Amino acid sequence: MLVVYPDGINNEWQGDPQSSANDVKFTLDLINHVSNTYCIDEDKIYAAGKSNGGGLAVNILACDPVASKKIAAFAGIAGAYYAPGKGEKDCHPADVVITCNPGRKPVPIFETHGSADSVISYKGGPRRGGCLPTIPHFMKAWALRNGMSKANVTTHLYNGNVKKYQWGKSSGVAGVNTHYWIKGLGHAWPSTKPNDDTKGTYFDATPLIMDFFNKWTLASTPVSLPH
Repeated sequence: MLVVYPDGINNEWQGDPQSSANDVKFTLDLINHVSNTYCIDEDKIYAAGKSNGGGLAVNILACDPVASKKIAAFAGIAGAYYAPGKGEKDCHPADVVITCNPGRKPVPIFETHGSADSVISYKGGPRRGGCLPTIPHFMKAWALRNGMSKANVTTHLYNGNVKKYQWGKSSGVAGVNTHYWIKGLGHAWPSTKPNDDTKGTYFDATPLIMDFFNKWTLASTPVSLPH
């Protein structure tokens, strides 16, 4: 695979309440540049990121009517999924309305989040002038948006220290939305080796993301699903 690592202006990406950049346009321009420069399979373009970068991937690009049809699948690690247009005042993380208008469905979404994340709390809440939803609410909203029910298949891993939630089985696209809850992990990319969370965890997220991406292409997900 060809991997591109862009940097956001002022270490911020669109989606952060204090960012004024148009990173959707930047990403689409970047895709065009890479496509014109290298021989790539345009059916297999993916976006992944951590924290604000995860928010850009899973909550901004995936929700854009154009970008969502250019990128096959999205992954967010400890993502900052600010509800667009919502401020800190009267922030209700468990049911805040998340504006999102993808150009296709289902949109494959992979997400991991630590229960001890003190930067982007699993429980959401007001932050940086914006409102973060709880991670369960965020993932259920994606399930409903993708034409599926809120019900999921839950798998307990590593003696209950990791919970894997998958949506889409009843619609014939099992796992099209996948979330890992990780007990005790802070604001970190899951890895079996120590990283910026100062300790290792139960699994490496990177190969799981690669397996997830390899499962989904623009051609492998139908244009629409029945409700």
